[in-house]
Amino acid sequence: TGTASSTSPAGITTIASAFTLTTVETTKPTHADAIRATIAQLKSLNFTQNIMAFINPIDAANMDLAKADNSGVYMLPPFTTADGRVIAGVPVIEDNNIAVGNLLIGDMSKYRILMYQDFFVAWGWENDDFRKNLVTVIGEMRFHQFVSSNHTGAFIYDSFADIKTAITAA
Repeated sequence: TGTASSTSPAGITTIASAFTLTTVETTKPTHADAIRATIAQLKSLNFTQNIMAFINPIDAANMDLAKADNSGVYMLPPFTTADGRVIAGVPVIEDNNIAVGNLLIGDMSKYRILMYQDFFVAWGWENDDFRKNLVTVIGEMRFHQFVSSNHTGAFIYDSFADIKTAITAA
C-alpha cells in the first residue's frame, strides 16, 4: 500500500485496476460474493497461478458474523471453506494495511521483488558521551519491486461497496 514517495515504495494498490467485470450478477451480494466476483475477473483475464486476496481484519470479522436475514443462522456460501478463509480456492488473508471496506486481490506470481542490497545492520555510540550509554542501531536494505506493464490487470483494488453495486442483479 505504499504511496510511491521518496521514502515509501510504490505498492500494488498504486498500480492495481478497479473491478470492471459486469457479467457476474447476484441478489443481495455479500463480501464473499464480491471476492468471488473479483476472482472471476482475474481468471477471465487468464491470471490464474497464485491468486491471493487481502482484506482488513474488520471486514474479515464482518464476513464471519454474516447471518441469514430471516433465521439468524450463520451462513457460508458453498464456494468457501468451513472457516471462510478460502474462497473458490483463493486464500483470504487479513492485513491491517488494507483500508476497511476495501479489497486487494491479485495474481502474486506477477509481482516481482529483486534484492538490490542485502540487509545491513550497523551499531554505534551516540556522539561521544559514554555516561548516557546511548547506542544507535541502523538497519537497512534496498530492493526493486516491479510489475510488467503486461500484467497490471493481475491486481484489483476496489471497495466492497463498488464491487457489490457492480454485481447486484437488476
